[in-house]
Amino acid sequence: AEGQWGLFSPLTTLFALATRLSADVAVTATIIKVALLMLMAVGVVLLVRSFVVSAAWSITAGVAVPLVGFTVYMDAPSWVTALAKAALLPLAAWGARRLADGRNPGAFLVPAFRLISAGYIFGVLALAVLIFAAIAHHVLLGERAVAWRVFFGGAVAGLATIAVYLPGILTASVTVRS
Repeated sequence: AEGQWGLFSPLTTLFALATRLSADVAVTATIIKVALLMLMAVGVVLLVRSFVVSAAWSITAGVAVPLVGFTVYMDAPSWVTALAKAALLPLAAWGARRLADGRNPGAFLVPAFRLISAGYIFGVLALAVLIFAAIAHHVLLGERAVAWRVFFGGAVAGLATIAVYLPGILTASVTVRS
């Protein structure tokens, strides 16, 4: 019943299987973390490019973001769940922009579900802020149809959030989290 452990996360399952089958857990963990940092870099490049920024500046941002701040200080060296949410957030933001443009909603929903199901509620809160900001942005621009499109994408992600985290909330009174 605990969403924080990523019970619904295909990524968590993949990481667990890779670690279990590994001869050297430290090497496997390092490979997983480097892969997540690379995924973050790709997400940042795609997101920055969606704002019609040159390829050179997009790549610069993609290289810089995984190597600065809290990610390099805390998430990358220690906590794979937090690193996974940090890696998936730029992809979800890029997908939300594509959703607003009327493109395939899967570009938003796939990374959003991966982020939600990975656990670590702060990534979900960041995703919610991202969705609310996108809706407000399009409402202020008078683009109500676009705002509704983003709203519905966010609502689907919200339903996934309920499925992942509600069991943990409902069982909190009988766990150490009470």
